[in-house]
Amino acid sequence: MESADPPGGLGLGAEACAEGLRLLRRGDDGGAGVDAVRVVDAADLSYDEFFSSCLAANAPVVLRGAAAAYGWRVAGEGAEPFGTLAGVAEACGAVGSVAQCQQRFHSDQAREEQPAAPFLRALGEGSAPPHAYLKDCHLALAAEREGGGESFYVRPPLFADDWMHEFWRARDDLDDDFRFVYAGPKGTFTPLHADVYDSYSWSCNVVGLKQWLLFPPSATPHLRDRRGRDLIYSVRDALAAPLPPAVGARAA
Repeated sequence: MESADPPGGLGLGAEACAEGLRLLRRGDDGGAGVDAVRVVDAADLSYDEFFSSCLAANAPVVLRGAAAAYGWRVAGEGAEPFGTLAGVAEACGAVGSVAQCQQRFHSDQAREEQPAAPFLRALGEGSAPPHAYLKDCHLALAAEREGGGESFYVRPPLFADDWMHEFWRARDDLDDDFRFVYAGPKGTFTPLHADVYDSYSWSCNVVGLKQWLLFPPSATPHLRDRRGRDLIYSVRDALAAPLPPAVGARAA
C-alpha cells in the first residue's frame, strides 16, 4: 500500500533545501562537506592513518580500486560479477528483499522477498525489471551456512574491527550478520536515510556506478518534511523544485 501525503505535500521547501545545500557545501559544525571527501588508492592507506583521519574524525573516504586490491573473486580482470554472485546465491539458496523504486510504502519502498540468484542473473543479462533493486541480501551468511564461507570476497583489513557484525554473529538467540549485497539497474535508488543504528558502514562498488549524496549532521533539520518529523523521501524529488540560482547540488 502506497502512503499518501496530505494536500500540499510534505516535501522540502525551496528555502530549506537551499540552506541544506549550503551546509552541504560548507560542512558546518565539524561535518565533512562534499568538498572534503578524501579519495585515495586502497593499497596506499594504512590502518593507523585510516583510524585517525577517517574513523575517529567521522570523515567519509573513497577507496579507489578496493575490490581489486584485496583480490576479490568478483572483481578484477576477466571477472564476471553477476555470474559469480548468482552462482554463489544459487548454491546456498540466498534470498533478498527486492524493492520497487517507483512504489513508495510510507517512508520506504514496497518490497518483496525473492530468491537472489535469478535476479542477479537477469541483471547480468540486462533483463532485470527497470525499477527493481535487490537489497539486504545476506549472501555471505547464506554461503557460510552451506560451507562456502566468504568465497566471493574477503573483508578488507581496514574494516577488520567490524563490531556491529561481530556483535550479531556472537549472539546465541539468532543467526544473523551485518553483511549485505545490493544490486540494481540504472536509475534505482534508496530513499534518504541514516544508516541503521546510526552506525558506521562501508560499501564496495563492484560493478557499475553509484551516486552518493552525503549531508553533514548540521543539515539534518533542513532535510525533514514540513512537519519537522520525518526525513524527506527523495532528495532528487526535492531538488526538482525551483531553487535560488546561486545554489547548486554537489554529488559524491
